[in-house]
This record gives sequence, structure tokens and C-alpha cells, in this order.
Amino acid sequence: MMRRSVNLTAILLSGGLATLGALTQGGMTQAASVPKPVPTVASAEALDLLLVKHGGTVETHFAEANTSHDGHLTRLQAQQANWSRVAKRFDAIDVGHKGWISVEEIHDFNKLHRKHHDAAAA
Repeated sequence: MMRRSVNLTAILLSGGLATLGALTQGGMTQAASVPKPVPTVASAEALDLLLVKHGGTVETHFAEANTSHDGHLTRLQAQQANWSRVAKRFDAIDVGHKGWISVEEIHDFNKLHRKHHDAAAA
């Protein structure tokens, strides 16, 4: 049984080498035989969608999350948009306890947080 498997391996190896030899003798190089990937260009809409989903600005996140388009983001809207950073800190951002926050309040919170973070790091 062992002898057959060795012979089968030898046959497969020699067949592979013969195929490789035929390819190189025929003038085809390895680089020419490997297909090159075709570059694709994403549409502008797809790129904009990625920026909103992964990164983007506070304004773009706010516009996406504020489904009522009234400039007032509620905690529920933040949660439904998976904007967890805002949803978790909603009470701290909503200093007037109105039940909604604006883009400006988010920026104010970020500025205040940065000042505290920078002071702690110093």
C-alpha cells in the first residue's frame, strides 16, 4: 500500500513539473500566467456612505441620527442610530435637561471633555 502512494505522489509531482515545463517552454512566464487584479473605483455615493458610517463628522452623524430632522436629537434617536458615545453620555451633554440635544451641545461637551483630558494628562 505504501508503495502505491509513493508512486502516486511521484506521478503527481512529475505531472506538475511537466506542466510547468510546458508553460515555460511555450514562452509564457509565471508573471504573465497570473491574472492581475482589476482595480475597481467605488462610486461617490458609496464613499460618502462609508464616511458617515465609519468616521465622518459630528454633523454627519447628527443628520443621520436625527430622523425627525428638527435639530433636536433624543436619546432614543442616538440609540437607534447606534451612536453609543452620545447615547451613553446623553445626560451629561443635555445640561439643560430638555430631553434632546443639539449639534452645538455635542461640540461643547467635546471641548469640555478635551480640556479635562488634557489637564489630567499634563
